[in-house]
Amino acid sequence: MTRPFDQSPDAPESADAPRGFGPIGRRAVLTTAAWSVPVIALAVASPAMAASGPSAVQIAATADNLGSIPSGGGSSPFTLQLTNPSAVATGPLSVWVSRLTGFSGLTDDMGPATMGGWSMTADANDFVFVFGAGLAAGASSDLYSGTWTVTKGVQAAYSGSSTAQLSPQTAGSNAVSLPFVTTASPGSIALGEAASYLILAKGALTVVGTASKLNGGLVGVENGPYTNIPPVVAVKGTSAQNAQAKTDTESAYAAARAAGPATLVAAQMGGLTLSPGVYHQTAALGLTGTLKFDALGDPTASFIIQSDGAITTAAASSMILKNGASAANIFWVSVGAVDIGGVATFYGTALSGAAITVGEGATVVGRLLTTIADVTISNVTATAP
Repeated sequence: MTRPFDQSPDAPESADAPRGFGPIGRRAVLTTAAWSVPVIALAVASPAMAASGPSAVQIAATADNLGSIPSGGGSSPFTLQLTNPSAVATGPLSVWVSRLTGFSGLTDDMGPATMGGWSMTADANDFVFVFGAGLAAGASSDLYSGTWTVTKGVQAAYSGSSTAQLSPQTAGSNAVSLPFVTTASPGSIALGEAASYLILAKGALTVVGTASKLNGGLVGVENGPYTNIPPVVAVKGTSAQNAQAKTDTESAYAAARAAGPATLVAAQMGGLTLSPGVYHQTAALGLTGTLKFDALGDPTASFIIQSDGAITTAAASSMILKNGASAANIFWVSVGAVDIGGVATFYGTALSGAAITVGEGATVVGRLLTTIADVTISNVTATAP
């Protein structure tokens, strides 16, 4: 059976293609424009059926999470259902879903599913779904419900939309669009001189108690006092170092705030596993329980977490690094204060638009940087990442 747009993805660029687009193949040409992105093509056909039968079949397909796959990959629920609104019964119907293998570094799989009356096979290019029972006049198929998993070996960004339609081509209610978007792995935030610091404050740096251990970095204050910091605990930056670190922290804060595109993250992050990418919350962010960072095997992968409010981690909350994730590549940027609870574990560089407070007995692997307000810590162990 001939499928629409069945042109090799390796065909040379057409002279009529819009400038800036690469080779146009079956995944690339679905409407009057050419997409330079992987696309999802659906086609429905029923051999030996009258045109009034299969041509009237309506496709309902959803894969909503494909519109927000993060930099390392992710998954989307995928559903598929056919409806025959005509007065003519149809025989078995087949649906092709093009796999997202048109770009180097992208692989996918159709996972566990509730099959209903469907069967599914896959080759290098397509998932092929067959509803074998056919459709009576006015009837709908069983609902196929599965999981579409996308893996990105190359941390690049792709976006676009595909069109689903009957083959041979007909217009009407048998067309469906499935948008597809991934984000690129964000670059690491440049810290400049601030990378030499464990703690940088504006108004005052206060250490409560005598048990704090500050290892591997400088501490600095722009124009306020140091309180309770004996020389054996930390090395103070010079005035020149502090001034440069202040400038570089402000640049890093602006870069981290502007990074994107971002994926909306839940206001309560406990129980989440984040893959590399940029995450944003329009309000305050909190952590109760455990938050995991999964670098998916890439030790250079970055995580940027943005909050338009405060960032608060509860007492005894924790963070876990998986598959090459590094505290050096985690950046927390907040408009409001950063408050790390007692006996909590915190990974990453805090770039705060307000004060930073670290509770009794907490462990920080990272940096605490603010050029706006004070930093206060209580018997904390802090280590440069």
